[in-house]
This record gives sequence, C-alpha cells and structure tokens, in this order.
Amino acid sequence: MSRIETIYPSDRVSLREVGLRDGLQLVKKFPSTEAKQRWVREEYAAGVRHFEVGSFLPAKTFPQFVDVRDVIGAVASLPGAHGIALALNERGVNEALESGVGEIASVVSATEEHSQANAHRSRESAIANVRRLCEMRDASSHKPLVNAAISMALGCSITGAVDPAEVLRLVDKCLEAGVDFVAIADTVGYAGPKQVAELSRAAVKLAGQKPICIHLHDTRGMGIANAAAALDEGVRILDGSLGGLGGCPFAPGATGNVVFEDLVFLCESKGFATGIDLEKLVSVRRILRDEMPNETLYGGVARAGLPCGTAAYATDLLMPVPVLPRLRRLAFARRNHHHAPIAHAAFGDDVVGEMPDLVGRAAQCRHLHAIVVVEMDVQRRQREVVVAVEFLHQALREIAGGVVVDIDEAGDAGAGLRRVL
Repeated sequence: MSRIETIYPSDRVSLREVGLRDGLQLVKKFPSTEAKQRWVREEYAAGVRHFEVGSFLPAKTFPQFVDVRDVIGAVASLPGAHGIALALNERGVNEALESGVGEIASVVSATEEHSQANAHRSRESAIANVRRLCEMRDASSHKPLVNAAISMALGCSITGAVDPAEVLRLVDKCLEAGVDFVAIADTVGYAGPKQVAELSRAAVKLAGQKPICIHLHDTRGMGIANAAAALDEGVRILDGSLGGLGGCPFAPGATGNVVFEDLVFLCESKGFATGIDLEKLVSVRRILRDEMPNETLYGGVARAGLPCGTAAYATDLLMPVPVLPRLRRLAFARRNHHHAPIAHAAFGDDVVGEMPDLVGRAAQCRHLHAIVVVEMDVQRRQREVVVAVEFLHQALREIAGGVVVDIDEAGDAGAGLRRVL
C-alpha cells in the first residue's frame, strides 16, 4: 500500500483540521504553545487524525507560527496522527524537511493577479516551486507527502470569475510536477454547490488514482452545501477549522473556513464514517475561548447540539459578562416531554423557561456563568443527567474556583440538581 493510501485511504473520508494554520492567519491574539499542544491532544482524543499545524514563514511577519516545530512534535507523538505544514519557498521547504513533518503544502494561485499579490511571483514560477519541492522531497530521508493547493480556484477577490479550464490546467501541471495530491480552494467563498460539483467532478477525473482535496470558506454561508456537493462528486479529503476560524491576509473579504464540527456532522449524516466524537470535539472550543476571547466562533452543531435522540451532551459555555466568585442558583428547564433537550444553567438570578426563551434570557442575564445543552433520551435519563452535571461541575470549577453539585441518589433531574455551593 502506498503512503498516500495509508494516510488518506481512498475508501473513506479524511477530514483535516486546519485551525492551527489557516485558522490563525488573521487573529490578533493567538494561543500559547502549550495551548496549541492541548488543542492537538484533545482533538486527537476526539478522533481527529489530520492536523494542519502551521507555516514555515518569517517569524517577524507571522509570529503565530514561530512554534510550529513544537506543534509538529505534539502531532508526531500521537500514534496515527498526521501533520501538515505550509512552505512557500525553498527556505521554508528546507525547514519543513528538517522538522520531520508528515506533509508539506504549497500554493499555486488560479489567477496571475492573486499570485503576484500573494507571493510576488507568476503562476509558472509557482509551478516551478512545486516541482522543486517534489525534487527535495524525493532527495530527503523521510519523504513527506506533498500537496499543492490551487487558491482562488472558484472565484478571485481581485479578478472575479475564474475559468474552470484554467484551474484544471494548473491541477494537471501540479500533478505532472510530482505532488501526491491537489487541493481545490474556494479561498474567499465565492462558489455555490453547482460550481463546486462541476469542478470537483472534473478534477477527480483528471487526477485518476490520486485524491482531490476541497478547501472551503464560509464567506457567504455556502460552506457546508459546497462540501456536500464535493462529497457527491468523489472528493474524499476535506478541510475545515474548529469554530470556523480562518481567513487569508491576501484575500480581501475572506472569512473563516467551513466549521470543522459541522463538517463532521455533514459527513456522518451522509453515511461517511469519520471516527470523530462530536461531543468531545465541540468541547475543545473552550481552548479557543480561553486563549482568544475576542475571536468569534461559529458552528451550528455547537450552537444547537445534535438532533433529538442522538447521544450528545454538547456544548458551549456562554460567558459574556464578568464572572462572580460564587453561584446563587441552578435552574433547569425541559422543552419537550420525549427525547427532550434539557438546559442546565447557572445564573445569579433565577431563570426558568422554554428552551428558546431560556437561551435568549440567558444571553441577557447579568450574572450568567454557563449554559449546557444536553440531548436526552428519557430511558437513559439518569446517566445523561449525571454526565451533564459532571460537565457543569467541571466547567464551573474552572470558572468560579470550586463548585459542588450534589446528585440525588435516585437520579431525579429536579431533586438531584438541588445544591450549588
């Protein structure tokens, strides 16, 4: 079996979490090295296996990637985990090869204008750079995978529409240069499902036995629909970022990548097993909130949870106000009588209501500490209530410096959640 087949099996979907690289390009504050390593470890525990870890770019210009080798080391320490790093020139490639990273990514712009703005070189020069990268890979000891991403492939923020035939020409050039696979990037989120489907179908056919990756941004809300279209046309490698972080400094108007959590949900709903535990994955968002409190996080799964009847305890902590050192009350509410989502909320004031109303009022509560939404099967009520309380207990311990929640021996949801110190 070839190395590409081992890392990206053709008979299943591979999801690459690009938050540590693409997700951090535009942030004003970025996580510490230790937080990045926890980010990797906790996503790995959730089932994620492919991580874009950073870029080999000048530290003065991109200080968020100065610790890329440490993040590569964190990925390498985890059995079966695969790291990807971006290198845009020969110096970066040499550093990437020395780091031992499992995959090196390069970029070729779909338009000449973007190529000059992004890398100050022509597209033909970018192709030559890819060819040189492949030669250096072949001469190296560990021979990492090499991928080339065609940026602005579905629309350019500088020139507008992009000819699909020109994109396919560049895909073919990159394959001829020796890359292991090509990624099609909708860098600024211009495309809709029809465009994505047509280009994906043509690229998959052109690539033959080599895989095609799709890299999508959610600028106009089309990210998940476009991912579904790519899956339908045979694309089996997809990129997304935790919480929808991301953007391109050379692409005016670009917003974050497609939300990784929602991408997992999409794949599972279409019958593609990902091996990723969504409950655990969503919980990793707390690292982003702690380390980058001013960054907006997106995602339907994190906001609404999984559909009723699905095992999910999920969730986001909402902390828009100063935290009090102690809690006064624990309120809970039930929305439906069967397979009912339960909200356990800790407030400075009593708040009880139907689920939509509870969330709305919670957002305005002056002493809001947390809200935890739990999908609950009535027949498994006791266990799931306990899980919810344990999650709340842990979260509030971090927030309030120590909170105790007593569980009623009978497991009753009302009596059991009776005491918060």
